[in-house]
Amino acid sequence: MAVFSDTVVYGLIVPFLPDIIQDKLGMSSSANGILFGTFGLGVLIGAPVSAYISDRWNWRKWPMIIGLLGLGATSVLFALGDAFWKLVLARLAQGITSGITWAVGLAMIADVYDGEGMGKAMGVAFAGFTVGYLGGPVLGGVIYGAGGTHAIAIFVGAIT
Repeated sequence: MAVFSDTVVYGLIVPFLPDIIQDKLGMSSSANGILFGTFGLGVLIGAPVSAYISDRWNWRKWPMIIGLLGLGATSVLFALGDAFWKLVLARLAQGITSGITWAVGLAMIADVYDGEGMGKAMGVAFAGFTVGYLGGPVLGGVIYGAGGTHAIAIFVGAIT
């Protein structure tokens, strides 16, 4: 479920990001790429740090809770951001919390399952990734069309 929530949140912004960047902030479309890249940078920061901490002290539950709550909070901040620098910071924080949920979530699967069971569990996790990746932009378009960025913020808060 964490992987699904994470990829839905990642994909939600696809339909309305150009509207925010170009129409509301008056910026060029290259700013879209900066925001997507900033998310990736955040993952590169959050995943290895949380993996190290999670393995070093054998913590799984609290980093996962922090990652999911952080993902929800940073997504709400992104949806409500009214300046480009706020969107960049929110997107970086989204990436960091996404890296936490991915690294710790996969470690939790490895802790619980072994052998054949692990393959099945990883398959379910990556199926959740795919469904979230496919469904996020669709949901984002529908929700944004119905209620704007505030509706997106409420939806993200509800699923994380």
